[in-house]
Amino acid sequence: MLSRPSDGFSPVPHRPPAWKRMVGSISSPTMEEVLQAYQATRYTSYINTAGFTLVVADYLQTLPDEVHLMWPSPISLPQFLFYFLRYYILVVNTINALYYIPLGRSVKECQITWLAGAFLSAPIVVAAEGMLCYRVYAFSGRNRKIFIYLILQFIVIHMAEIAVLVQYGRTVQFLHFPGGSVTCMALTSSTYLAVLFTLLLVNVISTMVLMIYIAFSKHGRVDSGLVRVFYRDGVFYFIVLSALAIANIHINFLASEWHRYLITQLEVDFHAILATRMLLHLRRYAESEKFVGVIPAEQTGDPALASAIDYSYHDGFIVTTSRVPSSIELTQLESEEDSRSQKDAVGDSRRSIPHLPRRPEHVAKLR
Repeated sequence: MLSRPSDGFSPVPHRPPAWKRMVGSISSPTMEEVLQAYQATRYTSYINTAGFTLVVADYLQTLPDEVHLMWPSPISLPQFLFYFLRYYILVVNTINALYYIPLGRSVKECQITWLAGAFLSAPIVVAAEGMLCYRVYAFSGRNRKIFIYLILQFIVIHMAEIAVLVQYGRTVQFLHFPGGSVTCMALTSSTYLAVLFTLLLVNVISTMVLMIYIAFSKHGRVDSGLVRVFYRDGVFYFIVLSALAIANIHINFLASEWHRYLITQLEVDFHAILATRMLLHLRRYAESEKFVGVIPAEQTGDPALASAIDYSYHDGFIVTTSRVPSSIELTQLESEEDSRSQKDAVGDSRRSIPHLPRRPEHVAKLR
């Protein structure tokens, strides 16, 4: 558009306002669109902050269980994934929180920060679903065919997710205001993000269906409390993450392009929280009165139960009595038995205490 100066001489190009000139690759948004983008970004930052708060609260609440149940035991694959999810999620949330701090970044700086948060979040989902697959494999009694299927499913789906995420990152654009402390505002009209959450939903559903199949084909009914914990936590994991994935798909297809990130980070947070809590629940149950041990897990006669115990504790074991005495009671009982043995040594008739539980070899690992 050209405008003629008042003196009637040569035409001068009309310059649009600065906020319209500095919009990256987005062409001439209206003020209403800018306000919508700012409002949506603010709501997203509120939800992400709530998710970060939930992660920190979960960490502080379960830290005593981590120290008591995880630290003394030898390292294993589930334990490695536990530590990775436990602490890496704090790093990722910190980086994502920096994205929403209004620092007047350039379009390029906004893009780098956004991409860092997006691609650093991906390993959390991969690790959490890897732990879920390992649970199902353990629950199957380490069935080789199920192991091969889970590996193939894991590789195919997550390679597809990474490819979709890369393509999606190329479509993201940013609004930017020069010279002002305004947060980065991302938008895109692409549906790649909906495809990504659809893949996550497919993976969760297929894994849950496989667990149900194993339950009915191998067990028929659930007799073991530890196996019930496997079922309960697996179903809860499925329900929560399926609901979040469906909500994200719905938002990406039906909501405005400014609101597509409302609960994306929240789903990542729940992946980490639920995966780590599932392992803590199993270890807490394994240490309870019903599962502290006399018989090695491999001698239970139930491969799925033995594998579940091994998944919970690196060295599996179960109990044969309805109640295992506490450490104080065991010490008292052993003292009584030693006293009786000394009397036997000097000529007293040898007597045995029926059903006297001996201190299990693995109790030291639990307490």
